[in-house]
Amino acid sequence: MEADIRGDLICWTFSSWDGCRRVKEQAHGYTGPYEPILLACRPLEYAGGVSVTLDGFAKLYSQRQVNVQKCIYSESPGLFIGAGLDYGLSPLWSDLIKELLVACHATLPTGSLNCPQQARVAKEANETEYKRIILDRFKDWDNLIQKAVTKLHLLPLSTVVTTNYTGAIRDALSHQYFSVKALPDINEHDLAGNPKTIFHIHGLLEGATAASFCVILSEDEYEQYYGPTGTVENFLMAYFKGRNVVFMGFSFDDPFIYTILLKIKELEDKYSKSSSGAFNKPSRYALMGLDFSEVKTKGSKKTILDVSYVQQIEERLENIGVVPVWYDSSDKHHRLSTLIDEWFREANKNNPTIEEERITYDG
Repeated sequence: MEADIRGDLICWTFSSWDGCRRVKEQAHGYTGPYEPILLACRPLEYAGGVSVTLDGFAKLYSQRQVNVQKCIYSESPGLFIGAGLDYGLSPLWSDLIKELLVACHATLPTGSLNCPQQARVAKEANETEYKRIILDRFKDWDNLIQKAVTKLHLLPLSTVVTTNYTGAIRDALSHQYFSVKALPDINEHDLAGNPKTIFHIHGLLEGATAASFCVILSEDEYEQYYGPTGTVENFLMAYFKGRNVVFMGFSFDDPFIYTILLKIKELEDKYSKSSSGAFNKPSRYALMGLDFSEVKTKGSKKTILDVSYVQQIEERLENIGVVPVWYDSSDKHHRLSTLIDEWFREANKNNPTIEEERITYDG
């Protein structure tokens, strides 16, 4: 165990879970499992809970950024993109559903409902307004707002799967000649075709009307395309099986996709135990943003984050065989754009390309 005293914060680095647990028990009377991560805690009277310093956190998890960079440039992973990469282009899932509930004059029943269930309540209250709001919110967007989307062309991509409704990804990859397939024309057999394909598994709303409206958002729409006979579920089972995948902008709050990943991990664990030879499980990484907050200590500022949140996400993703790769998202996810730039330059530092010149020109 090592200590690094910074002002009135004491940063401890542990080599074992037990060491981490013992100090937290002594300081806060709390017991439970913890990762061997860098902790920053004040003396016993500190009431804010144990937190992680940004510097220490970044050092500890920097190896994961190296690993995902190697995966992207050496292992030809598939890319799975969620709404987070459309940040600023279109409403986030939770915000959209709140708007739908208000516009459709829907009243939620008592009890806890997940997002698809809430969307179903709104749709059943007023399906015409439900479609109108969704079409209106996704018909116009400016892909210059979210820099992370515009940087995708720097990555050596093959198959891209997205839950997003906009064409921003296609535009970002326009010079790489990706084809596009969207719901309802999604089939697992499509994966054997052109590897440079963008699959909009939850629909694509460009040019859509109320008559051609086809998305997955509400519970009944999920039930139509997921489940044992659902075309999207069969597609994703085939997509994830044996494939290296990097997730971007995806929170894993989608209960249907999370369940599919659980099934995939169970199959891989079962095969790994029964296989007589070596079985290399696919690499799966998720770029996860953390919004760091600042606190003042004796006139100076320190950036901290809550260990319990990090641990919660770590455990949730470990259950589905996905490794989180953390980055600071407090600047509206622009750090993700910077990371992609850095990875590209590192991979091409001895081999300048047209794309690298374009980066210099764009500044």
